Amino acid sequence: MRVLICHRQKTLVHLARLQAERQGVQVEIAKNGDDVLIKALANRPDVIVLGKDLKNPSTDETVKKLKAEPRLFGVKVVLANEAGLDFMKSLGGFGWPKVPTPPKW
Repeated sequence: MRVLICHRQKTLVHLARLQAERQGVQVEIAKNGDDVLIKALANRPDVIVLGKDLKNPSTDETVKKLKAEPRLFGVKVVLANEAGLDFMKSLGGFGWPKVPTPPKW
């Protein structure tokens, strides 16, 4: 599986990359929305994970460009929250372990 990640929280991107690569997932990192489109067209991923707060272009603009590109039809695009926990949970859908729910005391 190939995953392309673009998120402003570089620490979270690094952690996600480490976890994914341990499980044999190929990970590519994009610097911004324009870079996402370039990398996705050059090396079609199975999944693109985008932070919800990308700028220049925005996340919404980036998603519109991705969806308008016929060569990327069928590539799953997932939006991840700013919060680290939500970001890591969103990756659970691609084979990464989900973050366990803390016990209620």
